[in-house]
Order: sequence, then C-alpha cells, then structure tokens
Amino acid sequence: MDVASFSFAVFQTIDLCLKYGPLLVAKYHTYIEADVRVAELILRIEGVWVITEHQIKILRRIWNTLEGRLQSYQSQVLQHLQIKLQTATIEIDGVIGVSREDDNFLPMNLGGKKGPLKKWKILAVEELLYKAVAELEEWRKKFDPSWLLIARIANGDIDRQLTANSNGPSNATSLLKSIRDTLREDANPEESGPSIFLNDTADKLDPILIPHCSALLSFDRDEGTSAIIDTTTYPPRSDMTVATLHVRNVARILSKSDPWTFGLLACRGAIKIWDSSGQISQFELVFDVPSGLQNPASLRSRLLSQPKISLDNRLHLAKSLARSVMFVHTSGFVHKNIWPETVVIFEKQSSELGFPFLVGFERFRPAAAGSKLLGDADWARNLYRHPKRQGVLPEDLYIMQHDIYSLGVCLLEIGIWTSFVNPGKETEAATPGSLLDIDQDLPKTRDKVRAAFDIKRQLVDLAEERLPSQMGHNFTKIVKSCLTCLDPGESNVFGKESELQDKDEIIVGVHYIEKVLLRLEAISI
Repeated sequence: MDVASFSFAVFQTIDLCLKYGPLLVAKYHTYIEADVRVAELILRIEGVWVITEHQIKILRRIWNTLEGRLQSYQSQVLQHLQIKLQTATIEIDGVIGVSREDDNFLPMNLGGKKGPLKKWKILAVEELLYKAVAELEEWRKKFDPSWLLIARIANGDIDRQLTANSNGPSNATSLLKSIRDTLREDANPEESGPSIFLNDTADKLDPILIPHCSALLSFDRDEGTSAIIDTTTYPPRSDMTVATLHVRNVARILSKSDPWTFGLLACRGAIKIWDSSGQISQFELVFDVPSGLQNPASLRSRLLSQPKISLDNRLHLAKSLARSVMFVHTSGFVHKNIWPETVVIFEKQSSELGFPFLVGFERFRPAAAGSKLLGDADWARNLYRHPKRQGVLPEDLYIMQHDIYSLGVCLLEIGIWTSFVNPGKETEAATPGSLLDIDQDLPKTRDKVRAAFDIKRQLVDLAEERLPSQMGHNFTKIVKSCLTCLDPGESNVFGKESELQDKDEIIVGVHYIEKVLLRLEAISI
C-alpha cells in the first residue's frame, strides 16, 4: 500500500473510533442512575475515553511526522481500538435494544412503559461494563508506550500541536510535551523556569546506607519525609558544563514521573557537589518516596535473603522494571547501570513483595550524546553488561540495546529467584552464584571478549533450562529476546543491525514495546 492510501486508511480508522467512542459512552450513560457500581464503571469508561479521544485527535494531526515503523504499530493499535468500540456497541445494543428509526442508534427508553428496569438487565449491563473497562485499560497499555515514543521525534509540527492542546484532559499529553520541551532545550545551558537544582537541601539530608544498593536513603528532619539519593560518578576531567545540562534534563524529566505507572520515583531536584577548589565534582539526584512506603531493600538483598516469592509477585516485579526501562528510553536517555543493586523495593502493609523502583542514575547519559567508551573491571557489574560493553575499554558505543541486555539478565534472576552474585562480607570479594561458572579473574584473561561471550551463552542456556518450568515459555522467550537483542542472525527478534538504524532510535523503541513490554504485560496467571 502506498503512503497516501495507508494514511487514508488510518484516518478512516481514527474517524470510526471518534464516531463509536462517544456513541458507546452515550449508550452507557442511560444506565448512570441504575446502580452505584454501574455508575462508577460508566464514569471510569468515560474518563478513559475522554483522554483517548484527545490523544487520537492529536495523533491524526501529526500522523505524517511519524517514522514508518511507528506508523505501522500505531495503525494496528488503532484498528484494535476500533474493533473493541464497535464490538462493545453491538453487545450493549443486544442487551438494551435500539430504535430502528433512530439513525444514531441511541438506546430506547430503558425504563419503558411497563415499569422499572429488570434486575437481570442491570446485571447484564454491569457485566458488559466490567468487560469494557478491562479491554479499554488493556488497550491503553498498548497505546501509551508508543505515545511517549513520540518524544524522541525531532519535528516542530509535533511541538506546535502539543502546545495547542496542552490544556486538554490527558496527563499523558502534558507529560509528552514536558519531555519534548526538556529535550529541545538540551543545547541550552541556561535554566528556563524554576531551577531544578536545590540550594538549601544538602544540610537537611541524613543519608543512610541501603545494603547492596548504589543509592542512599535520607530523612528530611524538617518535613518528616524520606527520599532516595543517587550520586553521579563522573570521572576526573569530565566536562561539568555538559554534565550540568544532562543532570538538569534528567532531573526535570524524572520530576514528571508517576511512580506507580513507571516504577520510577519522582525527582525532587538535583544538588551540586563542590570540591575543595570550588568546582563542581558530582551531583546528587533526590527522589521523593511516596507516603506509606517503608523499609527499602535492594533487589540484590531480596534475592539473597527472601525465599522464592509467588509467581504473580515475580511477574509484577518484572513488568515494573520493563516499564521503567521504557520510560527512560522514550525520554531520550540510556540508564547504563541496570542490575539488582539499582532496583529498590519498598515494603507496604499487606504486600508480600512491596513496590519496586529503578534508581542508580549515576551513570546515565542522553541517548544522542557520545559514549566515552569507559568501563571497569568489576566482574559482578560486567555480568550485567553485554560482552562488547565489558572491561575498562569496551568495544562498542553504548546504545539502548545494552540497557535491554542488562534488563534480560535481571529478568532471568527474578524468574529463577536466585542471585548471580554473592557479595562478600566487609573486605571479602564478591563471588559468583552457584548456578554460574565464572572465573573471577576474568580481567586477567587474555581473550576477554571470548570469555564474556561464554558467560552470555551460560545465561541463555540457563534461561532455556530453568525458566520454562518456573515462569512459562512466554517469559522465557522474553528473556532470551533481551539477551540476544544484539546478536547477528535470525535468533535476534529485534532484527538486523542494518534494519534498526534511524536517527531517533524509534525502530528499536517499537521493537522493545512489541517484543518485551507488551509480551510481559500479556502474561497473567
């Protein structure tokens, strides 16, 4: 299909969605006074539709600015929405009936002339409403990640449309605009608007170590609140002017994060750390901890100390971590430091596992910024890095797929529920977990890359052997997709390297949504 025909077909799909969405809500509204539970469900559906309607109208206006692979994905998602809306309309008509004389297919007077609604009809409508809520919210899981991926597309038409619609009902639209505004200011060292840097916070922070975690826990003595602190690890002689810009932007973007949706704590701001000569040496990122959460522990600590948790809790943890990676990447950054030491899990009453959040932003950088090809010889950290990103001088520039590989190693640990690293006590060195055959003297090995690929093969074999019986075949495929996302050949479901080249890295983002995030979200027990 040529470009013009494809766009016309998509616009027809959007128009049908815009027709059936309001019609469906109107049909449901005739039951608004039938029952309290029914009314709550109707208002919930209406809220989802108002946001959806706002977003797909914007999508129609910016359609021609989208990259081809993203258009293809969005087209499929919109078709699914059209089918869901039409099916729901037919189903509700089957219960309440329609007037054949009414061109708009509005429902007949539900009270009728024979008295009040029958109880069975209310129950039937309630069942349809529950189904509609579930299907619309499931559809949002497919649409929302690709919506945020628009943040990476450098195009003025998108900015103009978002600005014109910034007062709409969708928080997702406001978030997308905020991310794009921040990324657009990337080359501007001057702060616009309220500063994200905190001037009077450092002396109020009372940091506490979290075992086996790169971040610190802090209590604000005045406010009685707690926060997580990440400290950057910029090497000596780094350009701190550029670093200040990067820290400002990531702090701004993370300040907009919804912790419960993306598994990322909202950033309160950043603190500049000065050395003895009066120069900026590092930064601290301060993240607010939501009220009601307590006793943070790293994923590493949980893997070492907590007996195997239930399957649904392991899935919840895996899904949350995958959503966190998605948000980081759609925001134009790579994390560069994903491993169990950078996942913090907070306890909450009546929760077996608690709530996980990705931290450890000490090594982040914008995806478009140049990689300095710097690493380290720590075998435990290197275990979570792709073989070509290991060692003091890695071979490859850091790209999004390297974060995806790290995610795959973490998902493997979560699925099996074992730690691949046994941290040493005090001055003792860390040792490999019992399931891995790893030489701790890997830095001294002559052919380090070959040795690193041997470890990678161990991880893939471990996934194939252990995960199917514990997490199922679908979860196993997802983990393997992450671990092989940079492999040559057909085993790499992300595709050939030559097929993934686009300036905004949209193609990799779409593949991640399709092959990892949505497949994880689809797993249920």
